[in-house]
Amino acid sequence: MRTSFRSITAFLAATFISLASLAAEADITVTDAIVRAVPPGTPNTAAYMTIRNGSATDRRLIRVDSPVSKTSGLHNNINDNGVMKMRQVQEILVKTKDSRPLN
Repeated sequence: MRTSFRSITAFLAATFISLASLAAEADITVTDAIVRAVPPGTPNTAAYMTIRNGSATDRRLIRVDSPVSKTSGLHNNINDNGVMKMRQVQEILVKTKDSRPLN
């Protein structure tokens, strides 16, 4: 599990570095960021965070990258007859003065 913890820590660090550059430009704040721990050998995990847009203009999150994963993507959650499902999306709109949990 030590390797998984290092990977999660690296993923979070990379995420915060990328988001910090965005925040410096656009009054964006990121809080409550977490990455789900998974058993060794599990190919996927998910990162969750809340992004707040304090600027005067709507912003779009159009890409995520991580140095510890082969692929990364943007998803939303939907409730499909009582079953939560993730669906890939091209972008996530963060409206001005909005607070939205993202994953």
